[in-house]
Amino acid sequence: SFREVKKDERVFEDVYFCPGDPTEEHILLRANVEDAKSVIILASSQTVEGADEKTFQCLSALRRIGETQSVKFRIVLELTKVANVATVECLARDFPGTIDYVSGAHIRTLLLAQSAIIPGLTEFFRDLLSFSSETNELYDKPIPTSAEGLTFPEYASKVLAYSSKQ
Repeated sequence: SFREVKKDERVFEDVYFCPGDPTEEHILLRANVEDAKSVIILASSQTVEGADEKTFQCLSALRRIGETQSVKFRIVLELTKVANVATVECLARDFPGTIDYVSGAHIRTLLLAQSAIIPGLTEFFRDLLSFSSETNELYDKPIPTSAEGLTFPEYASKVLAYSSKQ
């Protein structure tokens, strides 16, 4: 549970918790949301029905704060219904900052389908997405200027061609 995870203070050194309704601007401001590196919006655990609507209300409050205080947010939100992906993509178009979303049902379906074809894929993602000294990690690095405008396969081909010459 969240309470058990929260006991390990090292995990949450740079995380700030502020109780209250995140759809209310004053609660978000009390949490200093305008200074946050990222904002994670979890689906409401109190009700599955209407959970995404509560997430959209929170996004609206963040939009108002972003617009009035000229803040660009990095939002990661959880969706309970795959059908709401189009709504999030529409909201993201003119949002002050970026919005990424995770839909457990959507990811689960994709992972199950790919894992049926590629043995070991679930273990690969489990290791990749776990935080420990024994697992791999992802890093956010700027792309080289030589990769700008290229798709991943195009740039990978360039890297492989260069490596084979060495």
